[in-house]
Amino acid sequence: MGEHQRLAGREIAEAVPACRCPTCGGPVSPVELLFDHDRGLVSRGDRDVRLSGFRMKLLRALAAARPAVARKDRLYDALYGDVLDGGPDPKIIDVMVCQMRPLIERLDLAIETHWGRGYALVDLRAGEETSGVTGREMRLIEPRHHEQVRDLLGRGFGLQGIAAAVGLSYRSTRLLIERVRDQAGRGAA
Repeated sequence: MGEHQRLAGREIAEAVPACRCPTCGGPVSPVELLFDHDRGLVSRGDRDVRLSGFRMKLLRALAAARPAVARKDRLYDALYGDVLDGGPDPKIIDVMVCQMRPLIERLDLAIETHWGRGYALVDLRAGEETSGVTGREMRLIEPRHHEQVRDLLGRGFGLQGIAAAVGLSYRSTRLLIERVRDQAGRGAA
């Protein structure tokens, strides 16, 4: 959970320095973001990104959950919990995440999809990504996943279907598919 401080329309959200990964228990570096609601800007160091109020709320909720996966229902509540009519269809979270991804890359941040669970904010500066897969997911890829992917590829499944079946992010699933195809290519040669 992050500490929040509000100063004249600006809010500083900083991850707790002693933050640990819920999966492997390893240390996770803090991400310091400055939310300027008056100007609609989110800053990290010397870089700024302009976000709408709802996107700013979404990024704040992802940062507060970091390094854990933020469940979609919790993200929806963070955005629309105070709306009297209940807000739009929950699928709006997926749309907003898709639209935010290219914007927050300028802050060296990424949003990972975790099928059936939600989204996670990843700090690209801290080396949380290795070969396109986050460290916490690296240890989740098991031999059974290779067998599943081989079977699903053989049955004509695409990236989305395979990611949903094995329960990994697109990024991890893409890497896993490449590995399986490489192994199949070496076996055929």
